[in-house]
Amino acid sequence: MKEIVLISAYTPELHQIDRLRDLIISLKKFNYRVCLATHTSTPQDIIDRCDYFLYDKENPVLFDPDIKYWHYYQTENYKFNFKDYTSLSSHVLPVLRMYLGALSYLKSLGEEVVHMCEHDTIIKNKEIWDNALPYLKNHDAVCYTLPRFLKQDGDINCTWTFQSLNLTKISNNYLNYQEQNLINQYKTYFNQGRLPVTECILYDNIWKNLNCYIIPLQSDTDLSTSFTLNLDHSGEVEYSTIHFYNKEIKFFAWNNQNNFVYYDLIIDGKNINIQIPPNGWSWEKVSEVEPNIIKIFKNDKLIKHFDMNNSLDKKWIYEYSNVEKL
Repeated sequence: MKEIVLISAYTPELHQIDRLRDLIISLKKFNYRVCLATHTSTPQDIIDRCDYFLYDKENPVLFDPDIKYWHYYQTENYKFNFKDYTSLSSHVLPVLRMYLGALSYLKSLGEEVVHMCEHDTIIKNKEIWDNALPYLKNHDAVCYTLPRFLKQDGDINCTWTFQSLNLTKISNNYLNYQEQNLINQYKTYFNQGRLPVTECILYDNIWKNLNCYIIPLQSDTDLSTSFTLNLDHSGEVEYSTIHFYNKEIKFFAWNNQNNFVYYDLIIDGKNINIQIPPNGWSWEKVSEVEPNIIKIFKNDKLIKHFDMNNSLDKKWIYEYSNVEKL
């Protein structure tokens, strides 16, 4: 059976581009053909190494704060609960656009076995994928699961992002991208606490419906014989929040960095400067009345602009942030 490796990538940073290049070079050393699907611009030398290159400029990430996770910071007397207003809610839509679109494209061209991985991987040898080939003669796909991907009753909740599949056995019905349905499904799974949400959706929409051979893994290192996993998951939590407490608009921030952090708050034109040392925190009153406009700069970079005429912006202060007195 013909084999090809499908790489899904989002590489806006130089170090991510370098890792993608290293991955493709490592694949070519083992004579794998490569299909790269990405939402970011890609250097020509990387494109030239690929057999197929799919670029989708649309990157429809979700920002909905209702499906963001809560974070907290606790002092001796108070617990600050908040949702991070700088982070994305989910990458589920661009992931599935790449996933389903690339598989549909490869199926239409008569490709057979597709091994799947992400850009922050390096292949060391072919052992894992070679071991999957015999199972693909009688199964639609080979998937991997970990103990944390199992429900309490032992049933599979989801599988890892490494799969090998036989496209000749998979119907196009499982490769349709329906954006609004996916948004609704994500919100439902999030509210039900089905974690990790994106992986659960992939499993329920595709792998659960196929004749999959499931290989149980005991830990993340079980694939390390063949792969180096960089696990480049970007996006640190922004530990700052504006909230209403004790009849005042207040600003809380914790500095978890090794250097001083400088916040500048512009409250209806009035500037408030806050300097926080490493591992320090600050809790400041910024207004006794509800302002119209709040801008928060961190190290001279704007990280949030609140307009109190906007109902969503008001929710960040009154619903997505609160303080508990301990």
